[in-house]
Amino acid sequence: MKGVKGDQLVVIKVVEKRYLLDERDALEEVEILKTAEHPNVVRFIEFIEEADRFIIVLENLEGGELFDRVAMVGNFVEDDARKVMKSLLDVLAYMHARDVVHRDIKPENLFLVDPHDSTNIKVADFGHARRLDGFKETRCRGNPGTLAPEMLLREPYGTQVDMWSAGCVMFVLLGGYEPFYDRSARNLVRKVLHADYSFDPMYFDNVSDEAKDLISRLLVTDPELRLTAEQALEHPWITQESHPGLQQHLSAKIRVYTGRRKLRKAVRKAMASGFLKDFVTGEKEKIRLSMSEEAANEDMLTRKSLGLPEETKEPHLHLDITI
Repeated sequence: MKGVKGDQLVVIKVVEKRYLLDERDALEEVEILKTAEHPNVVRFIEFIEEADRFIIVLENLEGGELFDRVAMVGNFVEDDARKVMKSLLDVLAYMHARDVVHRDIKPENLFLVDPHDSTNIKVADFGHARRLDGFKETRCRGNPGTLAPEMLLREPYGTQVDMWSAGCVMFVLLGGYEPFYDRSARNLVRKVLHADYSFDPMYFDNVSDEAKDLISRLLVTDPELRLTAEQALEHPWITQESHPGLQQHLSAKIRVYTGRRKLRKAVRKAMASGFLKDFVTGEKEKIRLSMSEEAANEDMLTRKSLGLPEETKEPHLHLDITI
C-alpha cells in the first residue's frame, strides 16, 4: 500500500509475523535493501518492527508495473526490451557479485520509475532474496513458472537460478506468453525440468535471432552451462546499438499476456485453499508445496507422473509460491 512520509509518497510493505516461516526472512530483505546502491534497485527508506509485524518503507515508483504500462502505451519495441533486459542483467550482476540471490525475478517485480519512460526500470520485492555467504541454498522460493530446474529438484543452488528467471522474463517481453505454462501442475514441473519450450512462429517470427539466442543460453537446465549475468551483459543482443531490425512493436503481445496474468492471479487467489489439485498421490518421494501467505494443500507427485527417466533425481521440495 502507499502512504506519505514527510512530503513524499512512499510504498509501505507490511509483513505480518504470523505468516512468516522464519522472521529472519524479512530482516534479510531489509539488510539487502539497506546496503544496495544501484540505480535500478528500489530504494529503501525505513524499517519499523512492531510486536506483530514488520513495516518496510520503500520509494514509490510512479510508473507502476512495467508490463501494465507497456500494455497501455502501445509503442514498446524490441530495442526497448533490450534496454530493460540490460538494466535487469546489470542489477543481477551487481547482486551476484555480492553473493546475493533474488529468487523471485518475474515480470511483476519490474517497475517503471517514470510513467513516460518504458525502459527506465527498477527491480523490487526482495522478500525472497538471500545472502549466500559462499554457501548454497536448497529451499524453494518464488513463482512456479519462473523457477529454475535445480530449485525444483531441491539441489543446492546459487545465484544462477536468477539467470533462468531472467530468461523467462525476456521470453515474455518478446513473445507475450510464458515459456513454461500448463494448467496441470505436474506438466508445468515436467516442462521446466526438461526446458520444454519453443519459439512459436506466430509470436517470435519477427523477433531477432540474437534475442532468441540469448534466451536459449539462459534457459539451460544445467546451471554450470547457463550464462552468468556478466556473460549475458556481453551478449551481442545486449551490446548492439539500436537499429531498424529492433523496432518491431511488442505492446499487443504484452497486452494479451497482462490480461491473462491478471485473470490467472485472480483464479489462484480464489482457489488458494485447494491449490494444485491435479497433483497426484505417489508411493515414493513426494513434492510438498506450501504458499507463504495463503494456506495451501500439500500434494504429491512421483517420478513416473512427471515422465522423468529412472536415473533422473526425483524432485522433493518445500516451495513458497508467489502470486
